[in-house]
Amino acid sequence: MVIDGPPTVGKSTLVKLFAADLEKTLRRREPHKFQPHENDGYIVDYTPVVYISIPSQATPKDLSAAFAEWFNLPLRRAATKNEMTDAVLRATGLCGVQLIIIDDVHFLDLSAKEGKVVNDHLKYLANHCAATFVFTGHDLETSGLFLEGGASERATQTSGRNSLHKLGLFTIGTDDERRAWANVVKTMEDALVLLDHKPGTLIRDHEYLHHRTGGSIASLSLLIREAAIRAVVSSEEAITRKVLDQVVIDRRATRGYDKFRKQHNIHHNGNPGRQEPPAEAS
Repeated sequence: MVIDGPPTVGKSTLVKLFAADLEKTLRRREPHKFQPHENDGYIVDYTPVVYISIPSQATPKDLSAAFAEWFNLPLRRAATKNEMTDAVLRATGLCGVQLIIIDDVHFLDLSAKEGKVVNDHLKYLANHCAATFVFTGHDLETSGLFLEGGASERATQTSGRNSLHKLGLFTIGTDDERRAWANVVKTMEDALVLLDHKPGTLIRDHEYLHHRTGGSIASLSLLIREAAIRAVVSSEEAITRKVLDQVVIDRRATRGYDKFRKQHNIHHNGNPGRQEPPAEAS
């Protein structure tokens, strides 16, 4: 599976939550598997999930090195790509790996020159490892991951082996979309530990929060976290609209909100003009 979407929409959060849920389920159902045991002369830990975040401009060797680091494999400094890969594949078998998540795949070197090498390496790993692979990144549909050299008719092995799923910003154009966004806000609000914060305050303001963040789960998390810190430092111990208005978040979200305010003649922080009304709970 390939999950493709722009930055800050929650791709990494999504796959990490799924991976955590899978491991928790397995620990509950088969706790005996998580006891260190002997396998083919090694003392190993059952490791159902592997999560790798790709460094910038990574090569196939860098990818194998990231796997080796996850497993804490004792490899010699001058180990070749093939030696690393063989050790990694052996470790995945010994540790019973079932899910492999490769995050930020766009950082792999997918240029016309190296793209085929990377794709061949991913194919080799998938062929020799009994695990489900999940890739995340952005602009992958037209990248070297799916198309060799950018040619639309030259589909790669990866494109023939993976389903593509798009992940975008939250929208609130329909009732279902509003409910989905409100549920995200509720989840974050439920995690607050502020002494005087009234539950439901942020849910009632979920439309305002969408305008502030553009529907980005990363921007929403930053906004609520920074507001909570301000509430603690000021001894207010509650997140209010006033506190939220004082928080400056990422540039993309801020520019989007400035544009929205100008279009709707909305002002705050003591400026003249129409104040943005609180949204009704969905």
